[in-house]
Amino acid sequence: MTQLITTDRENSFEKPAFLTFLNHLGLIIFFPVVSVCVRAEHGSLHNYLKHWSGTKTPTHLFFVYGAVSLVYNTCIYCWVTGLEFIDVSLSNGLYQLQTLFALVLSYIFLKEKFENQKLQGVAVAIIGVAFVCIPPIFLTDDSDSKNDDTSLSKGVMWTVLSAAMWGGYEVSFSSVIIYKKDETKKISESAGADGVVETLTCLGFVGLGTLFFGAPCLVLLDATGIETFTLPVGVQWSNVLVNFAISMLFDFFFGLALFKTSPVCVSLVSSLVIPVSFIADHIFHDKELEITPFFGSALVILGLWRMNGGVTQSAVDKPCDDNRDTDKLLVWT
Repeated sequence: MTQLITTDRENSFEKPAFLTFLNHLGLIIFFPVVSVCVRAEHGSLHNYLKHWSGTKTPTHLFFVYGAVSLVYNTCIYCWVTGLEFIDVSLSNGLYQLQTLFALVLSYIFLKEKFENQKLQGVAVAIIGVAFVCIPPIFLTDDSDSKNDDTSLSKGVMWTVLSAAMWGGYEVSFSSVIIYKKDETKKISESAGADGVVETLTCLGFVGLGTLFFGAPCLVLLDATGIETFTLPVGVQWSNVLVNFAISMLFDFFFGLALFKTSPVCVSLVSSLVIPVSFIADHIFHDKELEITPFFGSALVILGLWRMNGGVTQSAVDKPCDDNRDTDKLLVWT
């Protein structure tokens, strides 16, 4: 959908910064939902946020999530820009490099420990990710490509940069959850059995950070001429709003998956998007199905199953050490 918006010949809207800003600004609407959910217990959203943050004011978390939102918005900006130069299948393949970034950053910043059984699971899953990536990266038909060498290089550069930022976003999002748990000594009692309210609150802060830190970036991009600010018109609005709705659903389920598990688990499972994209290409564009990504997906699932029994309690305090959590991860992601 994002590629359609930015590359459609008749109704293209090549404004990656605006699309990124709009999609993540919309996360603010989760605050009214949270307010309704916590009204009975806390009386008001403000009282809940004080309890949720563990201090008299949640201001410090606003700045923390502001930094997280900058990482997220930069990540998506790079990804959308890359889609202007390369196909979705190639973009999806390259994007799975996020798994390696998330693995390394989790080890460095989250101090996640890997016992033998989990290391075996990670190894199997990464091999699966490699099989998943083979068709879009190495077996792309040049006759179907819309890119010359220069455009291809640009698309690859932007997408790899986005993958690195995405791994950073996953780890930073989890880091804030850890930070808040250190402040409150526990997850808020209003988080709900599955952490839905907790997730909505976190995403609401990301949206608020997007408003205060992302808006000046739009002004700067417009002033420098890098991206002139214009609003969508006609059919463009319909495409943008559909993309906005899909983005909101994705952010919610992605945040909930991170809340319940860990960045490494989420990164590995996200590679399953590639077989889905191949099925979609087969249905809508009559492209031939490849068996390789489906074999790789089976390895990813096998690796996640293997990881269940080999996790020590890390700083996240919620890695894939619970069959229930990993099963839910597959659903959320």
